[in-house]
Amino acid sequence: MKKFIITFSFLFFIVFLFSGCTSSEKNMSYEVSEDFGLYDFYNKIDKSGEKLVIIYGTKGDEKETADLKWYGDYMKTIMSMFSENSNSDNIIIKSDTEVTDKMIKENNIAILGKPSLNQVFKRFNNKFPIQVKNNQLIAGDKIFKGEKVAYHYLLPNPLDSKKYCWINGALNNDIIRYIGHSFWHEDYHIKINEKEEYRGDFEKSKDGWTLSLGEKTVKDNNFLTKESKHFKFYYSQHNTHVEKEIDDIVNKAEKKYKQLSKNLGEYDDKIECYLFMDSKFLVRGIVYPYGEFLGEIYEVHNNSKKITSNKENTLLNKLGYKIYNILAHKNKRPLSRFTNDGYYLYLTIDNERARNIDIEIKKILNTEKYIPLTYLSENIIDSSLNENIVNKEEYSFTKYIIKKYGMDKYKKFYSLSAFYNLETSLYKVYNKELMILEEEWLDYVKNADVTNEK
Repeated sequence: MKKFIITFSFLFFIVFLFSGCTSSEKNMSYEVSEDFGLYDFYNKIDKSGEKLVIIYGTKGDEKETADLKWYGDYMKTIMSMFSENSNSDNIIIKSDTEVTDKMIKENNIAILGKPSLNQVFKRFNNKFPIQVKNNQLIAGDKIFKGEKVAYHYLLPNPLDSKKYCWINGALNNDIIRYIGHSFWHEDYHIKINEKEEYRGDFEKSKDGWTLSLGEKTVKDNNFLTKESKHFKFYYSQHNTHVEKEIDDIVNKAEKKYKQLSKNLGEYDDKIECYLFMDSKFLVRGIVYPYGEFLGEIYEVHNNSKKITSNKENTLLNKLGYKIYNILAHKNKRPLSRFTNDGYYLYLTIDNERARNIDIEIKKILNTEKYIPLTYLSENIIDSSLNENIVNKEEYSFTKYIIKKYGMDKYKKFYSLSAFYNLETSLYKVYNKELMILEEEWLDYVKNADVTNEK
């Protein structure tokens, strides 16, 4: 009997070993069409409606898994925003434990994270021309390591070369939410740090792909500088408007920092703020689209006498919002945009503006302009919604639950929001569903004396 058990166990191990390694996987094909590339990939998803399965990893801790799931939601939202059809029904998000071989083989896939966090990535990593091993990125004859290394690269699907496999990740998973979304048409984009990157195409052969990185791109760092207690500003010598306004810019930044750091704590180093003349210079001058994890701010500042951003005409169109995000990142920034922005607005809106917002909220409650909070509960808020109204609702709801239940409870909710979505975080702290809290808030707004201060 003992001999039978040993024999059976050995046979089971052999079957198990080979069941995860199909013949098609062992002989991964790199033979692709001439059209292969990001442009064709986007067209297949957008215009042809082919499915894309985004696979996030679950092998890390709770925060790492939450961040990868957030990044999957972000990718889906961004691809929908730039879609000609404004449709993302063909983009599906699955964990590495949910996805099957059949799903991988029959669809285009995007793998998020790194092998130690994503078992699908780990399974195919050795077959790729760029590999992640021992928390290092191996690309051709170069090895990259460090807290700022991030990567995007496009390959054939390892189970069907007619489909795509898109890798997106970072060696330090804490920065996954800030590495952006690659719209370059090259096969690979490797970000080494805030100044250096590699982009290019693989050398393709049906027998396998290789790459020769060549020279890295180094961003221009020929700036004039101005330092203050908490900031170091960089700007071009040709940007005469900044030269004239720099003292005013510094004073406003320091004032906003003082206001925010009372609640969020100090930043360990000086925040670096890059002031570009226009958006073209901004794109040429940065590697990461978001600099919060680096303690960096990127802005366009010119003779229009305003700092511009993608938040024009909203309550968030302020340098302070980016200072807030840097301080919030240090303390584990919330996954929920609603929570993140609501707390910023609560900390920065003065009493007079607060009263006006209360009046405006009362006016829109019974109109089609009101946005039910369930539409704002996803980690990424639909960009087609009226951002002014979104901001007002974020602020008013945040103010209400702090006033009703206290700041200590809110800070507990805010901390949990780094791990859970809005609805889950609210329930864990307030023991109430979002819809119940929304009803409470709306009753308060309808009946509140809007002359009251925060």
